[in-house]
Amino acid sequence: MFALIMAGGLGTRLREMHPDLPKLLVPLANRPFLEWQLDWMMAGGITRVHIAGGHLGQQINEYIEKHPRAGLSISFSAEPVPLGTAGAPKFVEKHLPEDTFFSINGDTLLPSVDFMLMHKRGLNSGIVACVAVSPIEHAGRYGTVIMDEDGLVTGFREKSVNTAGWVNGGVCLMKKEILEYIETEKKVSLESEIYPKLVQENLISAFKTEPPLLDMGTPDGIEAMEKFLHNYPEFKEVK
Repeated sequence: MFALIMAGGLGTRLREMHPDLPKLLVPLANRPFLEWQLDWMMAGGITRVHIAGGHLGQQINEYIEKHPRAGLSISFSAEPVPLGTAGAPKFVEKHLPEDTFFSINGDTLLPSVDFMLMHKRGLNSGIVACVAVSPIEHAGRYGTVIMDEDGLVTGFREKSVNTAGWVNGGVCLMKKEILEYIETEKKVSLESEIYPKLVQENLISAFKTEPPLLDMGTPDGIEAMEKFLHNYPEFKEVK
């Protein structure tokens, strides 16, 4: 299985704390965050990774060249400008496999996601994209994913409604044909521009996971992620 790590953002929310580091190299629980992400992906059965970097991306490229991993192929490319969560996959199209790939946010961990099961079931019935979703008690900061009883996504509720709901977990399984919806060399958002088009055509589904959803978007998020990683230092390998 193949994963694209999207790390092309400017890291503005972390810049005060770590002005000289890209998000993937920010230390968490005594290791760069990238190491935790790769542990998580490898435990889930992913064997190939491409990183689409941006802010201070050359540091990421140098890091992966100095720290190869047995059983994992890692490559890197740098976005010339921030291209968004949809523009990034389009930009690295030549590096993607011909069939399906996971798109994973470069500041997120969703420890409970079963990559293999999602890969097996997520794209049935002509579905083009399958979003991993996580239940959140107070979802106002994220916005929520609306789905029917069969898991077909029927809409997205904007941020601000601070009630319980299912939120985008930062992991999406995609067929490569999704790139046909994305303009070349433009900043494009999956969440606000591409996913709504797929909803209209009944081409996007949801894959439910268990908490926690961990992200580096706020100081509280970083604290929660560090606490989790200190208490759970190894990701369970796929059997």
